[in-house]
Amino acid sequence: GCSQQRLCTLEKRFYDGAKAQMEYRDVLSEARQGIALSDEEQKRLDDIISPLLLKGQSLHHICLNHKAELMVSERTLYTYMDANLFSARNIDMPRKVRMHPRRKRPNTVMK
Repeated sequence: GCSQQRLCTLEKRFYDGAKAQMEYRDVLSEARQGIALSDEEQKRLDDIISPLLLKGQSLHHICLNHKAELMVSERTLYTYMDANLFSARNIDMPRKVRMHPRRKRPNTVMK
């Protein structure tokens, strides 16, 4: 480093690895929290999806026929349905109600 570091008037920046790691972890966890969906976007999706679900169409069928209008993936729509963001509920999807949730298996390592 510079021998005149304390007397120099130029702007200095120092790297702190621990601080950088903490900021990285904060950003990483924030990205995985909650659903990033505005009220207008939620209403727009609800206006497309709920009437069709109530008519008996499957979410997969709706995604295929309205892909350009929805602009979200099928998996995302199922996540939104599970979070009860739409006026139609899981009970309006006959196969979803019949299927049992998959059992989570414990993490076992074979040696």
